[in-house]
Amino acid sequence: ILVEAGCTSELLRAEGGSYYRLIEGEEKITCSELTDGKCPVAVPALGYPCLVSCVESVASCASVNPQTPGVNKWKDPELCTSCDVTACKFCDYPHEDGPARCNVCFEGFELVQHADGTQECVVWGQGAIILVAYVLMFIIVALIMLILLGTCYVAARESMKKMMHAGTTANLEASLLKASYSEKSEATMGEQTQSPQDKKHNEKAISQGFMTSLQASIKFESLRRAGGRGERGVRRLVKATMDNEHEDLGIGLQLFYNTQLFLIAFSLLGLATAYLFLRVLSPGPSLTQLVKETVLCPSSAEELRQIEATIVQREHDRAKMGQFMGVAFWFASVLLSLGFHYYQKNFQKQYDS
Repeated sequence: ILVEAGCTSELLRAEGGSYYRLIEGEEKITCSELTDGKCPVAVPALGYPCLVSCVESVASCASVNPQTPGVNKWKDPELCTSCDVTACKFCDYPHEDGPARCNVCFEGFELVQHADGTQECVVWGQGAIILVAYVLMFIIVALIMLILLGTCYVAARESMKKMMHAGTTANLEASLLKASYSEKSEATMGEQTQSPQDKKHNEKAISQGFMTSLQASIKFESLRRAGGRGERGVRRLVKATMDNEHEDLGIGLQLFYNTQLFLIAFSLLGLATAYLFLRVLSPGPSLTQLVKETVLCPSSAEELRQIEATIVQREHDRAKMGQFMGVAFWFASVLLSLGFHYYQKNFQKQYDS
């Protein structure tokens, strides 16, 4: 706890508007009595809502606890309290039932007075930042609109060209088989006649080319084998996914596919580690949470030290367990990588044999 020079750093326990010394038990006292009138103002300790420290004046409230930057003289003139204006460094309450009035904001903020009488501490230069953000948004939107309009214009122009030249379409039934270059040069610009035999031959060649291209796709053979075994739907897809022993696509694609499976397994390992870390090593309640939720407040300095020691030990054990899990994850990753390396080597040897 930071206090001014000349003020004691001793904390007092606040209970029902009264203060008690932690060192000497249930001894009722005030900040003025504790410091011989030098530091009469009490400030709630940051992180310890039920404890207070003593400062010399109201101007020192925010230096000890930024969340209590002023004094409400209508309720307690010797107790620092919160302010309605966020990031305010010093505020007061000019009227008993009125809102707080901020006098000074923290460094990096500037005080803004609105027309309706309300106040706000905003980041210094926030207006310029907002203006720059709006300019950038305008530029981005303008670029997107230009791209969309340009795309639509080009598409419309090409469509108009096709509509204007609709009568000069290419003959898709032209013969694919030409005996020689001389025959091509002798071909006229008119429509080429095609015999039924040539047409049937062309259709067969196109079908065979399509099947060749399809069979060159990875896992086509695996899907066909899974279908031949009577597998259907998702089961067929899973069977084809795990089947990599009968592929005839070359060793490169098979090794690449094995790498994808390894990356999936590695990702699942990392996900499991993160889940265990969050579930098993979830952080416990802080001292502030204990004070707020269980109305726990130390009645002596010794009890305060015990509570702090318990929380520190708990977080220390949690950090050690986290380090252990991190090292375990590293070893598991190394072992998994080595295992995958030898698996790829054996897979290559089996393929070559």
